[in-house]
Amino acid sequence: MGAFILIRNNKDWAPAYYESLYNASQQVFRKKGLSLNQSITTPDFILYTYYKSKLKIENTLIMEDGQFIAATGTLIYNRKTGQKALRELFQDFSIRGDFMVKTLGQFALIVFKQGKLYICNDYTGLYHIFTNEQKNIISSSFLAILKTLNRITVSPQELYEYVIGGSAFGGKTPVKEIELLDHKGLIQLSPEIKKMPSLPAAPPFVKRFEVATSPEKTSRTIAEDLIEYFRILKANYGDSVCSALTGGIHTRLMLGLMKKAEIKPAYLYQFGNPHNLTGRDANAYPIAKSIAEAEGLKLDFIDTTQANKIALDSYREYVEHSYYLGDGLGHEVGIFHSSFNPGLRCDRAEKAHLILNGAGGEAFRNYWVLPDHPFHIDSFIKSRYDNMDSSIFTSHFDRNSYFSGFKEKILKSLGTESEYLNRRQIELVQPDFENRYWMGNNNSINNQLSCYLTPFGDTQIVYRACDVPLKMKDWSQWESALMRAIDPDLAKYPTAQGIDLKNNRFKFKVRINQAARQHIPIWLKAYLRKHYYSGAEEHLKWSGNRMPLPYYLTREYLETILPLKELSVTEYFRIDSIDNPAVLSRALTADLVINNRL
Repeated sequence: MGAFILIRNNKDWAPAYYESLYNASQQVFRKKGLSLNQSITTPDFILYTYYKSKLKIENTLIMEDGQFIAATGTLIYNRKTGQKALRELFQDFSIRGDFMVKTLGQFALIVFKQGKLYICNDYTGLYHIFTNEQKNIISSSFLAILKTLNRITVSPQELYEYVIGGSAFGGKTPVKEIELLDHKGLIQLSPEIKKMPSLPAAPPFVKRFEVATSPEKTSRTIAEDLIEYFRILKANYGDSVCSALTGGIHTRLMLGLMKKAEIKPAYLYQFGNPHNLTGRDANAYPIAKSIAEAEGLKLDFIDTTQANKIALDSYREYVEHSYYLGDGLGHEVGIFHSSFNPGLRCDRAEKAHLILNGAGGEAFRNYWVLPDHPFHIDSFIKSRYDNMDSSIFTSHFDRNSYFSGFKEKILKSLGTESEYLNRRQIELVQPDFENRYWMGNNNSINNQLSCYLTPFGDTQIVYRACDVPLKMKDWSQWESALMRAIDPDLAKYPTAQGIDLKNNRFKFKVRINQAARQHIPIWLKAYLRKHYYSGAEEHLKWSGNRMPLPYYLTREYLETILPLKELSVTEYFRIDSIDNPAVLSRALTADLVINNRL
């Protein structure tokens, strides 16, 4: 199922108002290219479910007595998908939540059983469910709810978070009237709203494992579980699987897992600059090409340096397509940036029934590049999130207030009041905080098109990876061991990061680089991030991180979409001072949203 919207009964609403709510949201789904699947009406609520735009699979099951179960996103239950999975899950469903032990994937689940309506999503929250303030309109689409609002109020904290970092955090959005449902518990929606007991921070269905004395031994258990995960994918999707193949490790791990499960992927792709020699994608194309040729696979490379220019008279149509596919706010680059590229997303969805993403594999390495000891949360935040030059803000921006709000959100997500974080808590920030919001946007957007999974971010995998000692993750030792455990042959190829996976060796330059990043004073790390670090390429640029704006962010193009002299976001940002294309794209995207311009 590609999307849903649920409207709870309000006795004060006239029938005509229900119709207006439906019409407003239906316009959104139509512009997304989604067609109506089911319309379910009861005295307490109305539920509309929609097919995925590129894959019309039936994910709503209605019983003869009117009870039903529906899932949107990509749900696997007891090794099954579709109607078989829903039927078994309905039978097993209980408010204890123990059915979650058999679930995989990223999804929203809606169950109407014994006269009560329940909703939940995957425990890591990588599939987003939005609601208005009163929780009487709930949807997988942010835009669908936005279009039903009588007023739109800017939430400055979340606006700053989105523009600065690519996502709003803590279950909030830049629009005060819209937030995310809590993802770590079951919620009853009718006959009245009731929060069921939340699952504990360490879910009982996540098997803990004994940490062994070496990366090799510690990697085996998760390697075995990942192989079994991909065998389940093979049983349900066959070879109709699509994945990127880069010069890094995450996508290669997925290729190795596909080989183990005897999946010959229908489509492998990579996009970027084929001649790039620096940063995280250094030599990515020749590395991936050599792997694909050796494995007898075709790799489709999209050269972004040769991308076709969008004609001025087509730009508004292009942005509107991006806006609706991107559900308003889009992925981390907003909807004006070329990296969002709605055409490539749609093309990939037509190549295979299931698309895979390697995000979540950050938990397999020392992602934060920090020493192995506790940190005060202020130091941790400064090391990673204090990355924006203050010249882009107006006088409304209060630095202390912004970071105080950010801190509260991290502590809440970790379920702690202590401002000193141990290393496991710091590791949990990646799946429980950053990945949930940052990657969750991407996951939710692409699930409108086809089935879309982030296997390494799945609950059963990522929380266990957070238990691996940090000393094993340094220099990507544990991730290298995981690669060797899954497919030693794929370990023999070089990586863009300069890691010899087969022999667990690292170029001297790699060791020096990580040692410097890991032990550099935090104040200096923050300074370099602000002024010299290229987030897109993930490397320091000693000439500075200022970038020329691409043609589609020039005044000539933007004025076909926006009244540049009347932007609401100029209350918060000095638009003319922003020279980072992704940041400018997000600021302009936010203006579209808070003014409901499209």
